[in-house]
Amino acid sequence: MTTKKETTPCSDACECPEQESLSCSDESQLSPAEQQPQKIEKTQVQELTETLQRLQADFENYRKRVEKENAEFKQYATRQLLTELLPILDNFQMALRVVDDEGFKLIYAQMFEILERYGLKYIDALGKKYDPRFHEALLQEESEKEPGMVIEELQKGYIVGETVLRPARVKISRRKNESARVSTRGDQTV
Repeated sequence: MTTKKETTPCSDACECPEQESLSCSDESQLSPAEQQPQKIEKTQVQELTETLQRLQADFENYRKRVEKENAEFKQYATRQLLTELLPILDNFQMALRVVDDEGFKLIYAQMFEILERYGLKYIDALGKKYDPRFHEALLQEESEKEPGMVIEELQKGYIVGETVLRPARVKISRRKNESARVSTRGDQTV
């Protein structure tokens, strides 16, 4: 007479070879009461796995957001510093018009080279069509040139990336008034 040997684990953390012999294929031999804890464990494992995946995604999104905010703050701080240095550049340029000193020119060139590394660039205005995004028209002058052309740059403008730190202050051209006389009848030009 052969008796079926029942396997019961010594404890929940038992790693006996007898425990390993119970596998998924043996589930059919388990009673419904014994199958219930295994289904609960599988459901818990799935829920924990999904929770872990959500947390990992949330953390990755948080990391990207923080990196973006740090980059934006760095750009903001750089723009603020460069904006405060613009009057010094203007003073250098005025001094260079008056003083013809090579040492002074070298210092200005070095300073501007450093500022260029941080993204500072001149707004090229002279001879260009007036663009209100980059130019501030302070004066107009009658000219032979096409109306709305920049004919003189009164103060340099600067840009960092896509952001205008200061628009170029310019004088733009306008049409010359034609010296046409109108007859007293008002219907002919003389």
